Amino acid sequence: MDLFRKPRLGRYYSSFNRVHKEPTSAFWKRFIKKVIALFCVFGIVYFLLFSNFFVVKKIDVLGQNLVHKDEILSFLPTNENIFLYPVSEKIVEIQNKFPEIAEMRILRGLPNSLNVVISEYQPMLVWERNGKLGLVNDQGIFFYSKSDIKWCNLT
Repeated sequence: MDLFRKPRLGRYYSSFNRVHKEPTSAFWKRFIKKVIALFCVFGIVYFLLFSNFFVVKKIDVLGQNLVHKDEILSFLPTNENIFLYPVSEKIVEIQNKFPEIAEMRILRGLPNSLNVVISEYQPMLVWERNGKLGLVNDQGIFFYSKSDIKWCNLT
């Protein structure tokens, strides 16, 4: 008789978990794929930032007449990563040292060279101040105060 039996709250299937459960190999496949992707990302970052492929080996200086190339190269170290090179700091440092430089750009040439492009003030006249010869630009700024002016480089 069904009158004395407890009512069921639903149907229960004892084989549900076994049939629909994911196999353990699928978990390990997903885990290995994520580890491989992580290693690839770290490998690319290491290659770009820490390998010898992107280390500055060559620096070209273009457009300088009043400042000697070796003086500018003394401020620019080699054997540093091209992506981590402190370009803006070096530009400020060189422009503070040499007032005859009007504008300066440092361009990265991949994979391992830097190109320094300099535009200097154009001298309008030669001026003597406090016993030193110097040059004055078109804005009236006394910008080149060295004792020996290289007359051949001013053309």
